[in-house]
Amino acid sequence: MLKVTPSMLQEHWGTVTGSEHELGVYNRSGANNFDETCLPAAEFIQNGGRIYDDVGHPEICTPEASNPLQLVALERAMERRAVKLGLSAELYKNCVDFAPGYQNNAFAAHENYFTRVSSDSVDALVPFLVSRIIFTGAGDTSLGDFTLSQRAPHITCLRGEHSLWNRPLLHERDEAMSSVPSWRRLHLICNDANMCATAILLKHGTTMLVLRLLEANLLEPLPYNEFQAIDDLQRLNEQTSDWDMKGTRPRPMKAVDVQGFYLNQVATKISNASPLEKFVISMWREVLARLATDPGETFGIVDWTTKKALIDQIRTSEEGKKYLPETIDLTYHNLDRKVGLYFGLEDNGTAERLLSPQVIGHFTSRAPRTTRAWARGEAIRLAEWARLNAWGEIEVHCTWQYINVYISGKLSHDMCLRMPDPRQSYGRSISEFKRRLGA
Repeated sequence: MLKVTPSMLQEHWGTVTGSEHELGVYNRSGANNFDETCLPAAEFIQNGGRIYDDVGHPEICTPEASNPLQLVALERAMERRAVKLGLSAELYKNCVDFAPGYQNNAFAAHENYFTRVSSDSVDALVPFLVSRIIFTGAGDTSLGDFTLSQRAPHITCLRGEHSLWNRPLLHERDEAMSSVPSWRRLHLICNDANMCATAILLKHGTTMLVLRLLEANLLEPLPYNEFQAIDDLQRLNEQTSDWDMKGTRPRPMKAVDVQGFYLNQVATKISNASPLEKFVISMWREVLARLATDPGETFGIVDWTTKKALIDQIRTSEEGKKYLPETIDLTYHNLDRKVGLYFGLEDNGTAERLLSPQVIGHFTSRAPRTTRAWARGEAIRLAEWARLNAWGEIEVHCTWQYINVYISGKLSHDMCLRMPDPRQSYGRSISEFKRRLGA
């Protein structure tokens, strides 16, 4: 089987991806609030990512990643940064709230893709997005019976602009965060917060590859009645095997076969695949084969199968009988490596890490060199260096597209940087910024 290599982290797939996660919180009193004064005042940090308060939750946003393995490293790095902030609360990377009186409050795990696919053409993704729940679902006990996904019950329509209610499968809110002609941001809010590194890789990697075919007009559409998409999603969510999709035409298909339909096109139509692309395709094929025969064989790779096995195992032991399924569910998502159930699996080798702690540690303070996150992170780092070296009063205020530089409280127009293209690192501009600081 193919293995991850360090060089895969540097691949540029010609686009970028990223993720946003609102984190669940509990403090010692059992309330779902935290010490927001510990959040970074400027929101953006040295690795180019962003941490801020969003509707009462700390939210972590990865820097732009040029491939899905880089995205895995950056998600892990942002998780680590969030824990180190000391927010006076336990942090959970999940999508539902188990606090007394707040059951089943839903919050976000969002995906972002920079793409040339138009809002009209994106309908071709509907059966793909519905069926991928079989390997992207994080597992859920908040509604009683075990289901595949925490997010699926809260997806209630096909298209829409809302994210706090009437949530859609295809999100249509227009927040470009870039200005490259014919390119746009595809923002998805229909999926779970994944803990398994391989699930994160597959979620972003498979979507990026299918989007590439769609951009190139190479994707053969799967005949599908999209008016049945939400019903299919809810039906798949309630099954742990033999997933049928009734919206496929001319007859119902298994979700595994729907995924196979897209996999086969990616495998045969993408020429000169890179090492990481080959790895994603290989892992995609292997996971689908295991799900088709015995979903339990994806333990440590797919979150819902991993969580279900842990709940079943713990609850059948004498000691474990005192734990409610929702307690185990919540602890699975705890970002504290000392108590989080998922991280215990990584530490004992039963969950696939993909990346070493050293690689993740690097990305906690450094941005990838292959996207504009590099310029953002370096500008923040250089401004901190300048202040420490008595250079003067300098502040860097970042957005996704801009770096605004203030000297002694005044905007320094000639040092500001506009970054319309997330695929570029803007290294020459940062070299000039560094030269002017004398760093």
